[in-house]
Amino acid sequence: MSRNKNFYEEYSEPTLLKLELFRRYIESWLPTFISKVTYPKIYIFDFFAGPGCDKSNNSGSSKIIIEEVSKYLKHENIRLLEIKVFFNVFKKKNYQQLKMQLDSIPRNGINFEVANKRFKIIFNEWLPYIQDTTSVCLVFLDQFGVKFANREIFKSLTNCNATDLIFFSASSTFKRFKDHKNILKYFPDLDTNELDHIDNQHIHEYIAREYYAQLPCARNGYLGQFSIYKSPNMYGLIFYSNHPSGIEKFLDIAWEIDSKHGCANYDFKGGRQENQLYLFDSTEDKLLTKQEAFGKELYEYIKKGGKTNHDVYKFSLLKSFPPKIVNEVLRNIQREYNLKVIKSDGNPAKQGGFFIGLKKQKCKFIIDGKIKN
Repeated sequence: MSRNKNFYEEYSEPTLLKLELFRRYIESWLPTFISKVTYPKIYIFDFFAGPGCDKSNNSGSSKIIIEEVSKYLKHENIRLLEIKVFFNVFKKKNYQQLKMQLDSIPRNGINFEVANKRFKIIFNEWLPYIQDTTSVCLVFLDQFGVKFANREIFKSLTNCNATDLIFFSASSTFKRFKDHKNILKYFPDLDTNELDHIDNQHIHEYIAREYYAQLPCARNGYLGQFSIYKSPNMYGLIFYSNHPSGIEKFLDIAWEIDSKHGCANYDFKGGRQENQLYLFDSTEDKLLTKQEAFGKELYEYIKKGGKTNHDVYKFSLLKSFPPKIVNEVLRNIQREYNLKVIKSDGNPAKQGGFFIGLKKQKCKFIIDGKIKN
């Protein structure tokens, strides 16, 4: 997943995983806006597209987009939409190869634009499309390294109305070259002293939190991440959406791939981390799993009182837990404590009914603090 002359020859397993995450997301994202026309324009951007596939014909990002968009060529709503895919390919050879592939695809109202320009130039040219308030956009930045998804680019994209963003980060770079002039130039707010205390297996998670901290307080956005280890370095994807359904889709995919943590292609090991909790308050006690630690946090959150299922839904998404996992955690809380769910009509919900999700009827959550026997 680092730049080398054989990168497009044969994708590594970590690269294939990255591409699988991207495919699953676009596969989930596209039908949302095609089956129900909420925006008249659908734009997809791949700013670092390659030739389309490796020598074994494994699909790269550009080919994945083509394959997923092509599934809807005969959909009845295509004529009601303006669907356009933007590819930027820096190398001339790869640019020509991708152009040839696109020339052989039936368009049927779906348009493709292919450019062969430096990122900064093409980003400024295409940004007005992303800023168009009548469009919904998916932006993929599969950069080499870290500098192109800097603070200014991140701010520009997260300020757009209906834009989901997925970008690659070679996160180990931040730790290895924390004092390099380019790191300091593109990421001036990074705490280089704090980086010294972050171990390699948590570096991508840490960098994702740094991006989230850049969001304005008034911006109700959601950020997710997936760490990808390829010896000896740590890479990963960072996801942003300003809509809960966007992050919910991403988290569903992440937890399907990593059922233990929902965020990595490796098992977390080592000492106590900032986001981990213990069963009791002693370091001699059992270190909780990520899901158990979240259960403790969620219990304390509900116990404070005045919480609804809508509150729990948002709290969970911000903690990187989708409704499917949250329902499991709530069932455990309900079994161990007197968790009651009161529907809007004043009647209690059935056992196991928590109504976690977007546009669910509003319910109150009540814990009286008594542990069940």
